Amino acid sequence: MEDCDISPDLDAYNIFWMVYPKIRTYIILIDGLCRAGRVGDAKHILLDQLLSKGLRPNVKIYTMIIGSHFLEGLDEEAEDLFFEMEKSGCVPDSKTYNVIVWMLLKRNEVYKAMSFLEEMYIRGFSADAANLMYRCYEIDYNEKVETIAYWK
Repeated sequence: MEDCDISPDLDAYNIFWMVYPKIRTYIILIDGLCRAGRVGDAKHILLDQLLSKGLRPNVKIYTMIIGSHFLEGLDEEAEDLFFEMEKSGCVPDSKTYNVIVWMLLKRNEVYKAMSFLEEMYIRGFSADAANLMYRCYEIDYNEKVETIAYWK
């Protein structure tokens, strides 16, 4: 760091604010924060920083943060953010719905997942094959386990 005028303890997060970020820069930062499990920081950037700069978050940003909330077990916050997304005029796409359905199915929240699948259908989106296959596999696997246990 001798060549630069930046102290070694300054991380990328702080350097980020020294530049004038565009929406793509925010996507990269939010993606990194979500992958690092810093969902709160990602949401803070979305709600405070991005909006205060007059930039509108796009569907990709919302989908990343919603998915990360689900991964962290913050299902209620994820669903709230989904509805907030729609209220702000950002229309969810097929990937947004598929992320939500996937996470709900992983938690065996079939009825919640079904309501999102119905909404997908109404909006003209199709479910990702992986979502449907995951659930079919789980049902098939559980039935086989119950059958084996019954016959033992």
